[in-house]
Amino acid sequence: MKTDSNRSNKIIILGSSSFAREVAWLISEINQQRPNTWKLIGFWDGEEVSPGRSINTIPVIGLNVIKTLSSDFSAVAAIGNPSIRRRAVTQALELGCSSATLIHPSVHFDPETTTIDKGSIVCAGSVISVGVSIGSHVVVNWNCTIGHDSTLDDFVTLSPGCHLSGFSDIHRGSYIGAGAVIIEKHSIGENSVIGAGAVVTTDIPANVTAVGIPARTIK
Repeated sequence: MKTDSNRSNKIIILGSSSFAREVAWLISEINQQRPNTWKLIGFWDGEEVSPGRSINTIPVIGLNVIKTLSSDFSAVAAIGNPSIRRRAVTQALELGCSSATLIHPSVHFDPETTTIDKGSIVCAGSVISVGVSIGSHVVVNWNCTIGHDSTLDDFVTLSPGCHLSGFSDIHRGSYIGAGAVIIEKHSIGENSVIGAGAVVTTDIPANVTAVGIPARTIK
């Protein structure tokens, strides 16, 4: 796993949706296991935000406030939609912040053979087998399993309860719906969407939506 040993422990969550609240909880769980790993200083929601807004006492801040802060903080994008997440990350990086990687203490993975790049989130209950490569700013939601020798490119989203068999190849910006299953040695093309509960038994091309059992392209 790639880390930045020189970073500040201050962190901002990009987004203010329900998933952002879940990521705040994830940060608190990490801090319980390893005290003072992170200090959550705010949720970043768009360009401008009305003063006084907060989530569980943590302020929701806009770009106007971000610009007044030192660049000595990290950010993580708690945004399920890959394209929106990519835009938020790009804007944050332009402001000079670094990217935080959050892995829940309950996650099982082999650090000797698995790589998890900067900005990615791996939520509670997930299991990652050996030889797995997870790119930057990937979201692996609750209770997912990722089979051996699989690859998840940058900005992929796995919704809760996804199951990827061995040698799965999930290309950049793809979104895998809740409970979907990818049968071994199959790929999902760039920016494609796999519907909730789908079972993928063939390769899925780029820029399409596929649903059903077995999964079929609908657009």
